[in-house]
This record gives sequence, C-alpha cells and structure tokens, in this order.
Amino acid sequence: VQANQLRKLSAAALAEHVAPFLAQRGLSVAADDPKLLAAAPLIAPRATTFVDAADALDYFFREPPVFDPKAKAKFLGNDKLPLLAKLADIAAGTEPFTAAPLEAAVKAWCEADGHELKDVAQPARVALTGRSASPGLFEVMEVLGRDRCLTRLRSVT
Repeated sequence: VQANQLRKLSAAALAEHVAPFLAQRGLSVAADDPKLLAAAPLIAPRATTFVDAADALDYFFREPPVFDPKAKAKFLGNDKLPLLAKLADIAAGTEPFTAAPLEAAVKAWCEADGHELKDVAQPARVALTGRSASPGLFEVMEVLGRDRCLTRLRSVT
C-alpha cells in the first residue's frame, strides 16, 4: 500500500491492516478495538507504511509507554513535574473528557498562571506518549482516556 493510499483508508480498514503489525510488536489489539479505531485517524496523516502506523500507535496500547531518552531528559526535568501534576488535576476535573473541553481548560489555566501552552504541552506529550512528537495533545488525551492520562502524568519521574 502506498503512503497516499494508506492515508485514504477508513479507520476500520487501517485498523484491520495494522493489527498484525501491532501483534509483531507484542501488542494484542483487536482490529475492532474502540481505542484503535479512535487512534487510527490521528496517526494516519504521518504514517507511510503499516509498520510506521504500528509504531505510531504503540503508546496507545503499551503501559507504560516506551520513553525516548532524549525527549525524557529534555522535557521531564524536575522543574516540569509541578506543571504535570497540575495538568493531571485539571484533566481529572474536566467533563466531558474530550479534546475540546480539555484544551479549553488547559488554555484557561495557562493564561491564568502565566504559562505558555508549549511549556506545558511538550512535557505532557512526552509524559503521555514517551515521545516528543505525536498527534494533537488533546486528541491523544481523549483516546488514552482519563485514567491512563492521570496515571501517566502522575507517575513520571
């Protein structure tokens, strides 16, 4: 499948094709898994092969995610831990736990406390995905779900 064809697949078709590649990574994920169906459209724009797609989906299913050592060293210093703890508190109280309300709550907090969104978003991205690049932070949070987000944000050391 060519990269441009991969990007045109429906979420269900992409999930069907990528599930065996997730299995090769030691992740047993059914093609009809709701989390896979929700995550597939998020990673499709950047994926060029099903191997790429499986790699991009890994952190949605691996607990804890695999951390890129450079990203962890750069974005998860002790100075960032209070921001991640506060983000966890905000996420815990956000209803519904979907991208738009999460984004609004985090932006309001950043504005009120004088933080730049990027100063919170990049450490949060690494804490949640183990990587410095991912689809939109709030979309990733929605797919991961409240419990996994809170666990990951609060367990970063």
